[in-house]
Amino acid sequence: MKILKHPQLFTKLSLILWAVFLFQYLEWVSVYWWEETNTIVSYSFLIVVVTEVLINKLLYKRLIQIIGVLSIHFFVLGIQTLEQTDGILLSLFQFLFMNIIHLHPYLWFSLIVACIYFTLILWANNLKRISMLIMITIFIFCSVDSFTIHILWDQVAFVIFSGLLLLIINHYHHFKSKHPKSWSEIMDYPESFVTPIIVFVSVTIIMGTLAPNFGPILTDPYTAWKNAKQAVAMGEGEGIILENATGSTSGYARYNERLGFGFEFDYSPVMEVESSQRSYWRGETRSYYNGLGWEPNLLENEIKKLVSTTDHNLLGSDEFNTSKLKTKKIEQRFKMLNKENYPVLFGAASIHKLLSVNNEQIENMSDAVMWDSNQQSLYWNRLEYPNSYMIVSDVPVIEPYKLKEASTMIESEVVMNAYLQLPETLPERVRELAFQITKSETNDYDKAKQIETYLSETFPYNNKPDVTKGKSVDFVDRFLFEIQEGYCDYYSTAMVVMARSLGIPARWVKGYTSGEENSDEFDSFVMEQLRQRNNLDEFKLAYTVLNSNAHSWVEVYFDGYGWIPFEPTAGFVIPEVYLSDGNSITDFNTNNVPENNQVSDGGFKVIEFALYTIGMIVTLIILLFLIVVKFKAIKLYFKKVINRIFRRKTNDKVIIEFERFLKFAYKKGFGKQEHETIRELINRWKSNYYWLEKDFNELLLIFERAKYSSFIIDADEANRASKIIRRLRKGFFK
Repeated sequence: MKILKHPQLFTKLSLILWAVFLFQYLEWVSVYWWEETNTIVSYSFLIVVVTEVLINKLLYKRLIQIIGVLSIHFFVLGIQTLEQTDGILLSLFQFLFMNIIHLHPYLWFSLIVACIYFTLILWANNLKRISMLIMITIFIFCSVDSFTIHILWDQVAFVIFSGLLLLIINHYHHFKSKHPKSWSEIMDYPESFVTPIIVFVSVTIIMGTLAPNFGPILTDPYTAWKNAKQAVAMGEGEGIILENATGSTSGYARYNERLGFGFEFDYSPVMEVESSQRSYWRGETRSYYNGLGWEPNLLENEIKKLVSTTDHNLLGSDEFNTSKLKTKKIEQRFKMLNKENYPVLFGAASIHKLLSVNNEQIENMSDAVMWDSNQQSLYWNRLEYPNSYMIVSDVPVIEPYKLKEASTMIESEVVMNAYLQLPETLPERVRELAFQITKSETNDYDKAKQIETYLSETFPYNNKPDVTKGKSVDFVDRFLFEIQEGYCDYYSTAMVVMARSLGIPARWVKGYTSGEENSDEFDSFVMEQLRQRNNLDEFKLAYTVLNSNAHSWVEVYFDGYGWIPFEPTAGFVIPEVYLSDGNSITDFNTNNVPENNQVSDGGFKVIEFALYTIGMIVTLIILLFLIVVKFKAIKLYFKKVINRIFRRKTNDKVIIEFERFLKFAYKKGFGKQEHETIRELINRWKSNYYWLEKDFNELLLIFERAKYSSFIIDADEANRASKIIRRLRKGFFK
């Protein structure tokens, strides 16, 4: 136990714990740094902490820290030192300048971290400041964990652990300085205070480790908010109803002959998708609109071709010309997370090849899979749905200016009519609205985009639309002119019908949106940078798809390019691939493609985000500084507010008791006359019962101050008023 008698024990322990505390912040922000920056800052910080703890001489301490930090920079960056021999002082200056200049900007990160560390040590020297830092840090980490991709629960645990130990150490340190004799006596029996600490910490850790896991009984506000936002967040999925009845839940619908019922969101998992390209996971198409919903047309009812055991390439129908279409090959792996049976194997449009099912080669599974070349859908032909499968898709590259020049005619008149079919009962005002929206456009692509924009910007999203507003027999007519709110089925069906009314072939598609990107797999920010650098193909990104991600959208046919996807639902953006220049293909998750078809430089966004992060950190530091500087003023202000609120209750108490007294007097026949004020009433009572004048005057004064002035009476006055009222009740009304 000799170590407990070390004069700087608490100081040394505080240095270590503050380093653990600050390192949690470094863990958070390090994901935005280059690997070299992270390595340099971490090892430099370690050298600063170790020397601060082990070395007591200030001069030696600082020299070792400077030499150690510079050595780490030179070693990690691989910089060769440049020598200079013209004069000692000049040579030293030139040597430092010529070599240290190469450490920019890494050196500044290390210096900033060191400065923050020393500031914490010097400033956080009492219980209030330590407690405040712990609470602010926990609040920041929990907020970041909840609202961003970061997972910071380990950091929160370390902050709480180090913070509690800092509070204990600070308490004993102050006790030692204020009561040296008592501390000396305690040190004669150190187990008297060491044992409780060890037992408390050990029991807490053991209980936390062995405690069973229980799910939440009540939904916390953030989870409820997130679940609500999940329904309308961009691309996060909204759901299409499973059954045509009130109280349905979201999921992949088998039957769509009648649409338009509300549903509840089902957030149960469906599948996990690994893909190098964010996409919508396409299922089936429907092309026959019956006025209430969708049915397969004759083309979609045709016998589907078995996937060949020799040729794995899945070719589209000869009826659709795609000779001008550029594509990007995307490999996807689907892992099912439920036991549901689905009619199709999902995949990004359009599926080109099936690689394996349940890790078996397709040669062994050819009887289980059927290919519909018209829908470009893979149908599953067995009772038990596969646990996993791998697919290669040719994702279409969007070239808006070429699509504007393309025709939408299909060579076969039969096929063309199938994708222009509309019921004879379709109200004329639907056709008129489509014409009015697009009358200024000169090509079919712009007309389709105009319909898409109109629907997404005009009608609000609602998973439980008020269907009682609808009187029309036609589903689309009810949506556009009567209900005027809805979910994906409303928007997508309306766009297909409106496009067809203009002679543009279109069809209805159902499947799932991308799902939620699993941040554990790869940081979202880094993924975005890799996308912009066109270097993401080597990475497979994971997406968790829920039943609430079930969705429907639209495909429009363009001659030479095939079926191009459109997203008319409010709040949704379909992932697209477009041509960024003459040669390279770039992922871009927005419908608004820049006019010059160029992507802004990814490096600029890295700098922009870095500046934003630094700005946020600086803002937090300034805010913390202001809170610290003005802590006493803020504390005093809140104390006054709380006291004012608390003390205001005495005024209310007096007013309530006085009003009860008046009601009691009324029942005894001493009530207030018509148009008589309280003061006039009291004066009338005084004239008849002059011996009670003193009590009446004092009670009236207290009541008027409590009710009509801003003055807050104290508890003594309130109690005095209560005593007067009790005395009057006993003597005056007998």
